[in-house]
Amino acid sequence: MKSNKFRISTVMACFIFVTVISNVSAGIIQVDVNAPGCVSGSQPDPYTVTYCSVVDAVADASSGDTIQIAPGLYTVTDRITIAMPDLTLLGPQANIDPRPCQSTTRTPGSANEAIIDGQSMVDHIFFLAASNIILNGLEIKSGTGDLIKQDAFFTDNVVQYCIVHHSSGDDGIQFKYSANSRIENNHIFSTVGDGASFAYSSNGIAVNNEIHDVYSEHGGFYIYSSTNITLMDNLIYDVVHATKGNGIRWGRGGYGNEGGIIMNNNIHTVTAAGICVEDSSAFGQEPLQIASNEISNVSIGGSSWAGIRLEENTSGVAILLNDIHNNPVGINVTNYGGAPDATTILVQNNNIYANVHGVMNTGTGTLMAENNWWGDVTGPYDANGEIEVPECTDDPLLEMNADGMGNDAGDTIDYCPWLLEPGPPCINDGDVDNNGQLTPQDAQMAFQIYLNIIANPTEEELCSADCNGNDTVSPADALCIYRHYLDGSCDCVDQIF
Repeated sequence: MKSNKFRISTVMACFIFVTVISNVSAGIIQVDVNAPGCVSGSQPDPYTVTYCSVVDAVADASSGDTIQIAPGLYTVTDRITIAMPDLTLLGPQANIDPRPCQSTTRTPGSANEAIIDGQSMVDHIFFLAASNIILNGLEIKSGTGDLIKQDAFFTDNVVQYCIVHHSSGDDGIQFKYSANSRIENNHIFSTVGDGASFAYSSNGIAVNNEIHDVYSEHGGFYIYSSTNITLMDNLIYDVVHATKGNGIRWGRGGYGNEGGIIMNNNIHTVTAAGICVEDSSAFGQEPLQIASNEISNVSIGGSSWAGIRLEENTSGVAILLNDIHNNPVGINVTNYGGAPDATTILVQNNNIYANVHGVMNTGTGTLMAENNWWGDVTGPYDANGEIEVPECTDDPLLEMNADGMGNDAGDTIDYCPWLLEPGPPCINDGDVDNNGQLTPQDAQMAFQIYLNIIANPTEEELCSADCNGNDTVSPADALCIYRHYLDGSCDCVDQIF
């Protein structure tokens, strides 16, 4: 009798948790501007008093400390510079989601918030000058520059669960020269500059933010001169500028990015493009992944911007599983500022519909745009060519689809075959947890689906776990995912990572 055993040790790495114990002391410092007897200035023992001022508490803190800030209005007349590493500032709303889209109970300016107010006099409310700093659960408002700023190389800084608003001169949050930093679960609005930005940074993550009422020429997010930045699960809307203003601006001429992930964002009602990629490229063999975003109602300023626009010599981009609708152009690969290399750009399994134009390409070479839904079962409209499709041919430049009733596909676009109904189809890519990369966690989840430990996987999880595309999740799928993680020696059938 054959055994149905599977040696887990051959599929996934051992997870070893190492606790690093710091030899610095860690204490709790209290700040409450409304507390009777709160103290000002430097104190010999910061752990036995209650400070009136966040500035004084930060100045007296040691590495490893946590500063707990009670509700109240804390006005500042100069930057709060945090030069001590491993420092955590917790407001009264720590870990409470501030986003209106999540039906938050938090209200900007309420008596339940710790409000750090620059009174429209201070440029940076918080200036981060060390690593491992956490700002959590605060309301930070009314500055003349980047309200939260890092401007030298530090790592692992985090801004989370904060309400950040009203910069009269620049961004809500800017991480510059940062590594492994995070912007997560924030409500950011009313900024003359970008909502949030990574510049000259690597491996930064911005996830679960709501950004709106941004008046920047760049975007809700602006990423430049950076490597492997991830923007995921953000809501971006009402980015308004006289002529520009993108949902996400990804690079610019001479300041492009390498690699990265833009995934599961909802972008609508912006002056220019939903996502504008400029002078950017893959990171090694890893393309920029623009996946599973919904982009609609862009170019409210009246010009012909696109849901996704690629320009200025961009290359190495995978545009997958997006829902792109009600825009002047769905996707535009344009030679503005230098022709992108269309042969390195993949447009696949997207829903492209109800746009004035579907996909345009004036880049170099033919754009691969097969297996997309164009809004109609007859496929995209294309009046130019010699051979009516379907059937598809080996030369997309000869193909035409004059009776296509969907959004149009321009010249030098390989659009045949197309999807006969809206996606997403089943994608066998191994990314079971849908975070844009293959890790041991994906292999573990695939094996747990096989064992029925994950008893009710979603359709997307089943498709991703079925790495070899045979409609069955098996130990072989888990093994292939893990081998790809280890050394790239096995690829799933729809693998792009």
